[in-house]
Amino acid sequence: MIERADTDIPFGAHLGFAIRLHDVSCGSERADSGEPAKMSTYRIVVNHEEQFSIWPSTMELPAGWRPEGFEGSRQDCLARIDEVWTDMRPASIRQPA
Repeated sequence: MIERADTDIPFGAHLGFAIRLHDVSCGSERADSGEPAKMSTYRIVVNHEEQFSIWPSTMELPAGWRPEGFEGSRQDCLARIDEVWTDMRPASIRQPA
Protein backbone atom coordinates (compact mmCIF):
# COMPACT_ATOMS: atom_id res chain seq x y z
CA MET A 1 0.00 0.00 0.00
CA ILE A 2 1.17 3.52 -0.79
CA GLU A 3 0.39 6.26 1.72
CA ARG A 4 -0.18 9.77 0.49
CA ALA A 5 2.55 12.14 1.55
CA ASP A 6 1.64 15.74 2.25
CA THR A 7 2.10 17.08 -1.27
CA ASP A 8 0.15 18.97 -3.89
CA ILE A 9 0.97 16.43 -6.58
CA PRO A 10 -1.71 13.77 -7.20
CA PHE A 11 -0.75 10.15 -7.20
CA GLY A 12 -0.22 9.01 -10.73
CA ALA A 13 1.97 11.77 -12.08
CA HIS A 14 4.91 13.71 -10.71
CA LEU A 15 8.14 15.24 -11.91
CA GLY A 16 7.16 14.65 -15.53
CA PHE A 17 6.71 10.91 -15.10
CA ALA A 18 3.38 9.17 -15.38
CA ILE A 19 2.68 6.18 -13.18
CA ARG A 20 -0.44 4.23 -12.45
CA LEU A 21 -1.76 3.97 -8.93
CA HIS A 22 -2.43 0.58 -7.39
CA ASP A 23 -3.49 1.55 -3.89
CA VAL A 24 -3.84 4.80 -2.01
CA SER A 25 -4.93 6.06 1.36
CA CYS A 26 -5.31 9.60 2.55
CA GLY A 27 -3.31 10.57 5.61
CA SER A 28 -5.80 13.29 6.57
CA GLU A 29 -8.59 10.78 7.22
CA ARG A 30 -7.97 8.34 10.07
CA ALA A 31 -9.79 5.17 11.00
CA ASP A 32 -10.34 4.17 14.64
CA SER A 33 -7.15 2.11 14.51
CA GLY A 34 -5.06 5.21 13.85
CA GLU A 35 -4.20 3.96 10.35
CA PRO A 36 -5.05 6.08 7.31
CA ALA A 37 -8.58 5.28 6.11
CA LYS A 38 -9.05 4.38 2.46
CA MET A 39 -11.11 6.91 0.56
CA SER A 40 -14.23 5.48 -1.02
CA THR A 41 -14.82 8.00 -3.81
CA TYR A 42 -12.25 9.40 -6.20
CA ARG A 43 -12.31 11.60 -9.26
CA ILE A 44 -10.15 11.43 -12.33
CA VAL A 45 -7.95 14.48 -12.79
CA VAL A 46 -5.82 15.60 -15.71
CA ASN A 47 -2.95 18.08 -15.99
CA HIS A 48 -1.77 20.40 -18.78
CA GLU A 49 0.27 17.56 -20.28
CA GLU A 50 -2.90 15.42 -20.49
CA GLN A 51 -1.58 12.99 -17.87
CA PHE A 52 -4.28 11.31 -15.82
CA SER A 53 -4.44 10.49 -12.13
CA ILE A 54 -7.00 9.95 -9.40
CA TRP A 55 -7.64 12.24 -6.44
CA PRO A 56 -9.92 11.82 -3.41
CA SER A 57 -13.21 13.51 -4.25
CA THR A 58 -13.40 15.16 -0.82
CA MET A 59 -10.09 16.98 -1.25
CA GLU A 60 -9.49 20.25 -3.10
CA LEU A 61 -7.54 19.80 -6.32
CA PRO A 62 -3.96 21.07 -6.33
CA ALA A 63 -2.82 23.73 -8.77
CA GLY A 64 -2.28 22.45 -12.28
CA TRP A 65 -4.91 19.71 -12.15
CA ARG A 66 -8.52 19.82 -13.34
CA PRO A 67 -11.35 17.31 -13.06
CA GLU A 68 -11.79 15.03 -16.08
CA GLY A 69 -15.46 14.49 -15.27
CA PHE A 70 -15.52 10.91 -13.97
CA GLU A 71 -16.02 10.06 -10.29
CA GLY A 72 -16.33 6.66 -8.64
CA SER A 73 -14.48 3.98 -6.71
CA ARG A 74 -10.72 3.66 -7.01
CA GLN A 75 -11.14 0.58 -9.21
CA ASP A 76 -13.71 2.28 -11.46
CA CYS A 77 -11.51 5.35 -11.90
CA LEU A 78 -8.43 3.27 -12.74
CA ALA A 79 -10.47 1.22 -15.22
CA ARG A 80 -11.69 4.43 -16.88
CA ILE A 81 -8.11 5.75 -17.09
CA ASP A 82 -7.06 2.49 -18.77
CA GLU A 83 -9.78 3.11 -21.39
CA VAL A 84 -9.05 6.76 -22.15
CA TRP A 85 -5.30 7.17 -21.55
CA THR A 86 -3.98 5.17 -24.46
CA ASP A 87 -0.85 7.23 -25.15
CA MET A 88 1.05 7.95 -21.94
CA ARG A 89 3.49 10.38 -23.52
CA PRO A 90 3.07 13.97 -22.31
CA ALA A 91 1.03 16.15 -24.69
CA SER A 92 4.07 18.35 -25.38
CA ILE A 93 5.84 15.36 -26.92
CA ARG A 94 2.83 14.04 -28.85
CA GLN A 95 1.82 17.34 -30.45
CA PRO A 96 4.04 18.82 -33.18
CA ALA A 97 5.31 22.34 -32.52
